Amino acid sequence: MAEGQVSDKQLIAALLRERDELYRRATKAEHRLAELSDAEAMRQQYEARINEMEANHRKEISKKDEEYQKVLSKKEDEYKQVLSKKDDEYKQVLSKKEDEIRSLVARIEYMARKL
Repeated sequence: MAEGQVSDKQLIAALLRERDELYRRATKAEHRLAELSDAEAMRQQYEARINEMEANHRKEISKKDEEYQKVLSKKEDEYKQVLSKKDDEYKQVLSKKEDEIRSLVARIEYMARKL
């Protein structure tokens, strides 16, 4: 019976080791499942954050674009004003020069008649 008891003890020990190993595997699987569940939740959180950041970025770009358009429009208006002012100045100079040319032509004609 000593042999039978040893084999029963061995059988019980083997069963306990097997159950312990199954428990460890189940516990490890539960932890892995929890990690995967957390990973999925984290992925969703990151995707939501990325989408939010992209939306904010698009808003900032739109805002900067509007500001740029305003500045560009203002600069175009300023350029048109300067150009108009310069055009008026050149027309005045041209008019003065034309008057001077007419005067000189008249003097030349006068001198030519006197000669």
